[in-house]
Amino acid sequence: MKAALDIVVENNLDLANIKDIRLHAGDYHDLMCQPLAERRAPATLADAKFSLPFLVAIAVVRRGMNISDFTEAGLHDDAVLSTARKISLVSDASLDWKLDLPLGRVEIHAQDGRSWTKEGHNVPGNADNPMDWRDMSAKFRACASVAANPVSDKIIASVIGLAENLESLPDATVLLRDLS
Repeated sequence: MKAALDIVVENNLDLANIKDIRLHAGDYHDLMCQPLAERRAPATLADAKFSLPFLVAIAVVRRGMNISDFTEAGLHDDAVLSTARKISLVSDASLDWKLDLPLGRVEIHAQDGRSWTKEGHNVPGNADNPMDWRDMSAKFRACASVAANPVSDKIIASVIGLAENLESLPDATVLLRDLS
């Protein structure tokens, strides 16, 4: 997802100019890519979260990813599904999972003949690119925005402040009380 996103953003690649997307798949990646037709258009939200072609299509179309992409409407988004149909797989044993989870590798070919290949480095939230409080706060706000019971901006701000200072709280359950 990160590699595809980087290619699209770095090259300001328009969706209409994407001819095809090739995901290099080792043994572990292949589990999230097969059967390809079903993974391009997952039937359920649970399937969508474990469907690499669908996730890559979201990243390419949205130039990122948000919890709001995982809704019933998101499963049927025409731009995402159209992009997912452009995805094919390249079997790549060099990406089999041995000791460390292998990087993702993707190729994107444009209608105008240009092409790019990239590996997914500096994935947000990984050890080599940890999320800072601004990133985590934004993610929490996004998640809270789709909560079954709406959470006010005031409570969200309070919880973020409490979480940021968790080590100094005399009782960490105050964070949970604020949410309830």
